Amino acid sequence: MTPLGKSRLLHVEQTSQKIDEMALSGFSDKDREAFFHMLDLVYRNLKKEDLF
Repeated sequence: MTPLGKSRLLHVEQTSQKIDEMALSGFSDKDREAFFHMLDLVYRNLKKEDLF
């Protein structure tokens, strides 16, 4: 990977982490687990229709 690519990858990773922290602020560990479980179910339901 080029130096520019590495720099951009780092930026994307850091931004993604900040978004996750902001979006899940105030969630308990149990709430986070339930949230990700629901997202997984939604993904599986959509995947059944061969959308991805």
